[in-house]
Amino acid sequence: MRVGISLKDATQDIGFRGIGIWAGVAGADSLRVATKNASDPNEYELVVDCAKLRTFFRSDNARTKPLIEALNECAGFRRRAMNRAPGTEVTLEGIIEPFKPLLDSDAVRAYLTRECPVSFEKGFTYADTVNRFLRKNVPGYRSVRVLLDGTPVRGLHVEARTQQPILGTIDSPGAKTKSSLARYWMCHPKAVGRPEEGYDRGLRIRVRNFVVVQPESLRAILEQRGLKSLHLYNYWVGEIHATHP
Repeated sequence: MRVGISLKDATQDIGFRGIGIWAGVAGADSLRVATKNASDPNEYELVVDCAKLRTFFRSDNARTKPLIEALNECAGFRRRAMNRAPGTEVTLEGIIEPFKPLLDSDAVRAYLTRECPVSFEKGFTYADTVNRFLRKNVPGYRSVRVLLDGTPVRGLHVEARTQQPILGTIDSPGAKTKSSLARYWMCHPKAVGRPEEGYDRGLRIRVRNFVVVQPESLRAILEQRGLKSLHLYNYWVGEIHATHP
């Protein structure tokens, strides 16, 4: 039994990693993770009795079993022949009360759009240009197509009529040797003025294409540093992808 270990190559794979599996233990009575590789006729499934496992970690619990014994009692693994498309399916059953908001599909959809490496929404004229630039210059850059309840989750919502993107590099100031901290891209609407209502705007910071700083937070940081102009936030849309380890 291995806990919190993922053999995925971070430069190639995006997915439900080891630590994410055990994070799910906190929110449901049971958890199943079934995975299938295109070259393997079998499906492999991890099954966890989350409700039972949590009893080992209550503050009023006097149990002193080693973690490995608790896991052996509460988790199991099975292999079975399965003819289905390759991929990983995660199933949580018996969501407990504090986690019930996660069942709000609109809230989950908004979270995925804001935080996760979802592919650009169709209609962004320069999506291919930006993707080529990021794949070439940002280690581990990947984007994925996400379905929620069978419907695609939209990525960044950029007007079709935008000016050609500015692509660039942020270097480490004062470094003796040139050292790249990040790559960025940013677009301005073709018309003079702000993006139309409903389209994304502002710059967000990403690490491995996951958002770590939202436009509102970056705006506040820049204002604290003395940048009073809100032009970047109100009139441009784009991303800063950290490249420094």
